[in-house]
Amino acid sequence: MPVWPWRMRWVRAALAGILGLSGLGFLWVPAGAATPDWVTVHAQAVTPTQSVYAATAAVTTLPVISRCAGTLSVVPGLLPGAVLSAQAPLARLQGAAYHAQQTQAQADLAQAQAQVQSAARLRHIARAELARHLATEQAVVRASAAVAVAQAGVRTAQARWASVRDCGSIEAPAAGQLLDWSASTGQRVVSGQVLGQVLPTAGVWLTARLFGASAAVLTPGRTAEFVPEGGAPLRVRLVSVVPAMTGAEAGAGIQTGWLPVSAPPLNLGSFGHLVLTQPAQMQVMVPTRALILDQGQWCLLLHTAQGDVRRAVVPGAASGWLTAIDHGVAAGDEVVVRGAYLAYHRAIAQAYQPPD
Repeated sequence: MPVWPWRMRWVRAALAGILGLSGLGFLWVPAGAATPDWVTVHAQAVTPTQSVYAATAAVTTLPVISRCAGTLSVVPGLLPGAVLSAQAPLARLQGAAYHAQQTQAQADLAQAQAQVQSAARLRHIARAELARHLATEQAVVRASAAVAVAQAGVRTAQARWASVRDCGSIEAPAAGQLLDWSASTGQRVVSGQVLGQVLPTAGVWLTARLFGASAAVLTPGRTAEFVPEGGAPLRVRLVSVVPAMTGAEAGAGIQTGWLPVSAPPLNLGSFGHLVLTQPAQMQVMVPTRALILDQGQWCLLLHTAQGDVRRAVVPGAASGWLTAIDHGVAAGDEVVVRGAYLAYHRAIAQAYQPPD
């Protein structure tokens, strides 16, 4: 009957949609249509986030910590018992050790900015050679990726310079009373040294235990978002960082304490998730279905002028249908996507030699 072709087209479209939503990786290709077997890898900016469990607790005391090495210059008249406001200046860092850190941070920033300029010139040359048919699109993609990586290096160097500049001022972690102060002008301190204790006015704070490389670089003053169970999100500020000790506590992570940036105050007994947003990073992204697991090792099949070759990779976090690759491929490489798993194992089968 004439209604069947219409029904078959509807069934085919529905089946293709179901398979696509299920993540099976099937693709409906109309008759006569050609689809490429590989795609060009690109680098894109990714903003990683970390969400951890957090709960409120009663505050005891907050340590005043020097975040950099240097020589102290204490505010005159600072004595135990003084009433402090939040971020009130307590001392400043001076001396050769602190100035050396500033000089190194400035030099790293200048070097990163020079790398951006150099990468931009090489990209301009690659585009000009492409217009004269002396270079390939892949060369332009690689040059553009080098610019993106250099720009990410500038952002990292800027963050490092800002951290060194800000750590020269030692401030009260929260509003409260100074219980103990064991530092004096002219004293040399190291990074992480405790200088005093403050009893905060707020009786409740937020505690969270963090893990990973991102937790190791946390410094007081940065902000995050606390999403309490059944409540509205609240901006909080880091006021305390207690790293785990060596030995049995080495894998215990870092215990952190947070206070609200502004009203309303925290309520004892609240719990939820603390969401930290990390600086944007340039990462190489590939389609997830191009990844191949072979004997516990993730691989990709790269399309080259000499044919398809195997490349071991280290995958990172997934975002939608794409997965970041931490190591193994670079922007501009061509990765086999369509039929990659079958092509990979077909090559292994062809190279197999039975024993005598």
